[in-house]
Amino acid sequence: MLGIRGGFPMHHRTIMAMAVFASVSITLAETHEIELYSTSFVPSAVDALPGDTIRWTFVTGYPHTVDSGTGCVPDGLFSASLSSPDQVFEWTVPEDAPTQIPFFCDPHCGNGMSGVINVLPSTEPGRLMFGIIDVSSGNIQMEIDEELGQGFLLVDALDGSFAFGFEVENGDVDVNFISSSNAYKTDAAGTTAITDGITTLSEGSRFVVHGEAGSDFSMAWAEEFGSEPALIGIDCGECSMNVNGDMSSFRYTGPFYATLDFRGGGEIPMSVIGDVGSATLTLPGFGEEADVVLPAGEHTIVLGPDSGDDDIAWLLVGSGGGGDKPGGCPEDIDGSGTVDVGDLLAVIAAWGSICP
Repeated sequence: MLGIRGGFPMHHRTIMAMAVFASVSITLAETHEIELYSTSFVPSAVDALPGDTIRWTFVTGYPHTVDSGTGCVPDGLFSASLSSPDQVFEWTVPEDAPTQIPFFCDPHCGNGMSGVINVLPSTEPGRLMFGIIDVSSGNIQMEIDEELGQGFLLVDALDGSFAFGFEVENGDVDVNFISSSNAYKTDAAGTTAITDGITTLSEGSRFVVHGEAGSDFSMAWAEEFGSEPALIGIDCGECSMNVNGDMSSFRYTGPFYATLDFRGGGEIPMSVIGDVGSATLTLPGFGEEADVVLPAGEHTIVLGPDSGDDDIAWLLVGSGGGGDKPGGCPEDIDGSGTVDVGDLLAVIAAWGSICP
């Protein structure tokens, strides 16, 4: 069996790397509307969180300005001129914003045209922890937009099945299930069908999203990104994927090809079996394992048969250190010399633990 050693500490893993216990931070920024009339802002006060957007819209009156500052004196934080109907100015509240941000219209400040942004304390978002993942012969699509801080995941079981284990930590989490068909959520209370829309997942809850042949689901989330190398895109039809322990496995079973997109800036341990290649990365040879250097930038690994349906394309990606157990059998978690129910119980007992 191929073993992969090395990799990143457990607390650095993210959903982009498809690693066990990946941390996903969910935040929903809001836009607050303020309209400009002849001598007034409506409303004149808004409550906002860091990351929220304030949008001022010209409605009536002579040309206006939107200037930050007090006593009709600008402080330079922001400034804009609005002179025609429906013209807008937008400003995003920064993380280091003061608790109050006063603003005014310079031509009409003497008439009392002023307002204030009350900045509320930023709350620490909950974290959605991904557990064991298993997809057999399904369509998998994932795209991470790091500029927008958003991710999208779609899984279609086709003739196979899928299962994603989750745990929620450090507060409630919102996930937007965009579409689902015959996909289910199972927890300690039982099994329910997944419905479209934003679902609030309670802190401390543990559950599995799963589906059989003909089922599918997709989800969107917001996420903070680290600087380590990570998987940021998957386009894989007729693909099998498994994440269990420190190993992520991607096996393409279709007649064409599949792609995995990575963000560079370090090393990721990998093993390759069959028709797997990259134009920008030096991958290990057939059946070998190595720490693959990913230079800064984006890189694509292609899985696909060159000469027919019988070829194999299989990539194994390591995501944590620790090495093999003595005897070369990493699945023997309890060290008994046999892979059996004792190892499964050891995994369950450690579920949710935070590794150093």
